[in-house]
Amino acid sequence: SIHTLSTGYDDEVSAITAGKEFCLIRTTSGKVLYSGKPSALGLKQGGNAGSRWQELIVAKAPRIAQVAAGHDGLHAVLVGDDGSVYFTGTARRGEDGDLNKPRSRQLKAVKPK
Repeated sequence: SIHTLSTGYDDEVSAITAGKEFCLIRTTSGKVLYSGKPSALGLKQGGNAGSRWQELIVAKAPRIAQVAAGHDGLHAVLVGDDGSVYFTGTARRGEDGDLNKPRSRQLKAVKPK
């Protein structure tokens, strides 16, 4: 069934993408909101745990212009309006751009930096 999505924020939704255990919304003001498992995005449980949608804070980030979920639903990429790119989630095959770190069976999600 179709219903209205209420984020609890005044900003209008301009983009939405979903991963395996998370969903991301970009608002018209460039905020990124998330819902789902914070650990899937490399975040510790925090913020307003009673709220379905929480703001994904990217340190030193410009306004986020675009969000996209990865091919396997385990990670996402955020693109700033200045062209900077932020990775969040779990990289299995070097999706985070770091080809030097060893790949172990125990994958750990990373928060956006």
